[in-house]
Amino acid sequence: MLFPLLLSCALADFPVRCLPDQVLGTWEINVTDFDRPVINDGVVCPSTLKSTATRRRITLQSPNVAIDEDDGAVGTWSMVYTQAIRLELGDTRFLFYLDWEVLPDTEVLSHCARSSPKNSWAMKLGVTHRYRACIQARNVHPISDKTDSIHDPSNPGPIHRQGTDRIFIPHYLPVPVPVGKTYRRLQTEGKLKYNSFKARAGAGTSDSLPASFDWRNVDNESFLPEEVADQGSCGSCYAASTLWTMMSRVMVASGRKDLLGNVKKLSLEHVVDCNAYTQGCDGGFPELVAQFAEEYGILTDDQYYSPYVAGTGMPATCMAPEFLQGERYYFTAGRPIGGYFDGLTPVEEMQLEVLRHGPIVVNVYGSSQAFRDCQSTYTSDDGEGGEGGDYLDYLDHAVMIIGWEYDETQGETYWLVQNSWGKDWCEDGVTKIKMGSNEFGIESYPVTFYWWSTGPVYYDEGLFTIDATAFYTCVGIIVALLLLVIGLIIGMIFVVKKTAKTMKIGLYRPILAEETTAFDLTSAPLDTDLISTQQETSASY
Repeated sequence: MLFPLLLSCALADFPVRCLPDQVLGTWEINVTDFDRPVINDGVVCPSTLKSTATRRRITLQSPNVAIDEDDGAVGTWSMVYTQAIRLELGDTRFLFYLDWEVLPDTEVLSHCARSSPKNSWAMKLGVTHRYRACIQARNVHPISDKTDSIHDPSNPGPIHRQGTDRIFIPHYLPVPVPVGKTYRRLQTEGKLKYNSFKARAGAGTSDSLPASFDWRNVDNESFLPEEVADQGSCGSCYAASTLWTMMSRVMVASGRKDLLGNVKKLSLEHVVDCNAYTQGCDGGFPELVAQFAEEYGILTDDQYYSPYVAGTGMPATCMAPEFLQGERYYFTAGRPIGGYFDGLTPVEEMQLEVLRHGPIVVNVYGSSQAFRDCQSTYTSDDGEGGEGGDYLDYLDHAVMIIGWEYDETQGETYWLVQNSWGKDWCEDGVTKIKMGSNEFGIESYPVTFYWWSTGPVYYDEGLFTIDATAFYTCVGIIVALLLLVIGLIIGMIFVVKKTAKTMKIGLYRPILAEETTAFDLTSAPLDTDLISTQQETSASY
């Protein structure tokens, strides 16, 4: 049962495979206006951009330095495994998958000097910006003489390139590393006392590392969700392990006071259905789940319209509520420990991160028979993973480190690893992997992120948008208000006219009364004798 299940869980479905040294050079990035609205917690980009797009020239240098050629600004960049580039410069983050094509013999030709159409975005740094831009990128001045590579996606293993050998660069360069004669002289004289771990961890090295540590039992309390993740037949290991790590980190940060992980849980279906940065049941990467959580937030299970049905292998259609609506949890700073991909991470650095903030997500060679079968040796198969335990070309599964355990009998320390294959796998869903030798690639690609507890941030982004329901509601309210105002005006006119008429009648009544009194000819009887006398006088003339 486990073997077919495992095959369905790749880190990502895109078959492109490019190495960090193949993408070094100056990139031309065409960027649209930041006016692409969010629809269903995502942004749809066209396959081609208009000629009016803004053009930026950014140089990627080793190990993780990005330089804006227009203004000299400096930022950072990292590969997302071997498939995409994510860089941050100024107030903008760029994310673009690299392009590829399938050859007639089913091998894949990766084009490491250009972005994949429709799978490239730009966004403003910060939690929950509404608008995005679409981009297209091309490496116009590559450092490597060969920027294409060919591989068979059906088989794990090293990439067959035509070009320079791979260069391994350790995480962090906190101080200049001496080279050449100076370095050899310092080694010979015993004066090379520089401790790279202390320089990286800084004040954090004061934290004492216990011989054993397990987030399932800290002062008799567990800081892990009670339910073990079970991805089912969906290749959602990247999402399941990341969400369970997020819930654990909320429990740690809140001291179990927040309901997440105890009563509520994050919606795995929401991430599988809606995250455009990953490929649903066909795979994805933990840091891009964290980026989705930073930009959109992840809904709780009861707030998304569907429970986890992707476990059947068929994810549902994304039907997210309006942007930022519903109960969501946000996380920031999702990236490989050390800041970028491609290099082994010191185990002490990983231990400190687990001890301080909670479990972390790691990527491993899950197709190994030893890993699938939970062999008691807790080590990988001999000969697998390439020379020197380099598993970067074999990573195909995401799991969660929940602590470590020192075995006095063996004299070895082992990582405690919780999988996303349900509680029946290994010991209640947990296995042990030897620490310090990069077994299964466990120390080559650890990812971390942090809970943003204050919720969404609302920005004045200069654009006004409203959904259809709200629009018609507003129109109805405006029409009702207009009708009310018109009715009030008509009523006031009627009242004024009636009042004026009443006042006019009241003014004329006294005048009419006076005239009637002055000229009332019937108010006295006629004097008939006087009339007769007047008539006789008239006749005598």
